[in-house]
Formats: sequence, structure tokens, C-alpha cells
Amino acid sequence: MPDEKLPAILFELLRCPADMAKLDYDEENNALVCTECGTSYPVEDNIPDMLTTDEDQGTTDDG
Repeated sequence: MPDEKLPAILFELLRCPADMAKLDYDEENNALVCTECGTSYPVEDNIPDMLTTDEDQGTTDDG
């Protein structure tokens, strides 16, 4: 993890927005990775970027 580690409690609370599975920390890529779907969420300044788009969720706007 980065010099200032993410609090351990975050790993108990945070879940993948796509499938609600647990997340693991990928130290090499400084990212949280879903244990089920493998989606990677970057961590910048010790803040996980877990915002998703419709594309991430596999949905479309065409009805």
C-alpha cells in the first residue's frame, strides 16, 4: 500500500459497485480489485475511485 495505508476497516466496508463482492488491494498497481469480477479501482491520494459508468455496469441507454 502507499505510505499512508488505507484503514483496514475500509476492506470490511467497501464492496465492488458492480457485484457487491469484497475487494483486495493490488499494491503493484495501487488499486482495489474485485475478488469476483476482477474490476480494478485505482487509489489516488489514498482515495479509492469507485465511480462507475453505465458501460461499467453493462447497461445501455437505448431502452
